[in-house]
Amino acid sequence: MCDIAGERQKIDEILEHAAGMEPMRDCIDEKRLTEFALAVLRDHYSDACPDECLRRRCMDFAALLARRREAERQAASHAKACAISAMRSSSCSMPIDMRMSDGVMPISRRASSVSPE
Repeated sequence: MCDIAGERQKIDEILEHAAGMEPMRDCIDEKRLTEFALAVLRDHYSDACPDECLRRRCMDFAALLARRREAERQAASHAKACAISAMRSSSCSMPIDMRMSDGVMPISRRASSVSPE
């Protein structure tokens, strides 16, 4: 008989460890994560639990892991956007006389201007 409820903490530790290793490390696809996790658990629980019982636990774990990784990627993307925005706006906060440079009068205007005598 399967005692997956009693083994939940141990199973979660096994899956968390596996999630940091190849090929699960960078994956966010729930189906692929489920299959990878199932392969890992089969090595540990091949005789103790039926496949369907392990698959349900792997599906739950894969869904949570995929959501967590997506949230991390969005947070990293948001932080990057904020950093870029801060760099772009930093020039707007400097005093206006530092942003202005002396202009050069075009030759055509200098040649046509008559100086008063």
